[in-house]
Amino acid sequence: MTASGLMMSELRQAHARMQTDLPTVLDDFRRQVARALHVRFGCSLATLWCLEGEPGDRRMLCVTSLSDRPDENLAGTVLYERELGEYFAALLREGIFNSPDALADERLAGLREGYLRPNAVGALLDATARINGQPIGVVCIEQRGNTRAWSKADEMDLRRAVRQISLSLSRIGELLNYSFQRP
Repeated sequence: MTASGLMMSELRQAHARMQTDLPTVLDDFRRQVARALHVRFGCSLATLWCLEGEPGDRRMLCVTSLSDRPDENLAGTVLYERELGEYFAALLREGIFNSPDALADERLAGLREGYLRPNAVGALLDATARINGQPIGVVCIEQRGNTRAWSKADEMDLRRAVRQISLSLSRIGELLNYSFQRP
């Protein structure tokens, strides 16, 4: 099975398990999604973020992370639209944010000194999760230590993964209030 096929299979399995104990299943779902993304993209870090607030005053809250650094957990981290306006605008407009050289990307200037440089972030590939056209969250793939030219296949696989994640979350939408829900 291809890496893409394996990722989609794991995402469908996580979707099927969402019919049992919701709090436990939601945590398991998040971890399984992060693991599937981490494996498929061979990345340094995979994170899931809840998107909250109104346009112009939104924030992203990290609800799950899987890192190649065993002691790293970004859950609870918050990013603000007012500090990263160009990033938010591009991500929400295009649905995907492809930055093969994160340190040189002006849209990420607000993250450069406080996060990108200290963590040696070389590249980002992020996508917006939506339900009924409304943005509810963001899936982030991060490469550390070097730049990385994300391929069209990478973009397509991330878009497919985000559609599956959105489908899974929409299934339990009333219980989650159309969000990734806080940790």
